[in-house]
Amino acid sequence: MEWIKREGTQKERPEDLDTTSSKTTVYLRRKQTQIEHEMEDGQKIKAWEYEEAEIGKEEWERQQNDLYSPLAKEIMQANNDLIAKNELLQIQVEMLLDLLTNTDGAEGA
Repeated sequence: MEWIKREGTQKERPEDLDTTSSKTTVYLRRKQTQIEHEMEDGQKIKAWEYEEAEIGKEEWERQQNDLYSPLAKEIMQANNDLIAKNELLQIQVEMLLDLLTNTDGAEGA
């Protein structure tokens, strides 16, 4: 996917994901920043600068379906399980460190 710098005069911040403005194309946007231009007559206008990539709607839908395939769901669930186990392990380590710290303090008293 190729990201291209664009500028638009939309009043609102352009959407990160635009699946509705075109029947054939999905637009992905990132790094939106609002800028101001001064015209020759001194008038100032606001615009948006951003990077944009385009993907055909059929390809987009195919990718979205792949994300929700049974294998992808299994991988996401396994990842979530690992995250939960890691969080539990971090809590246990913190508890052990607290116990060791309290034990060391009690011996010095």
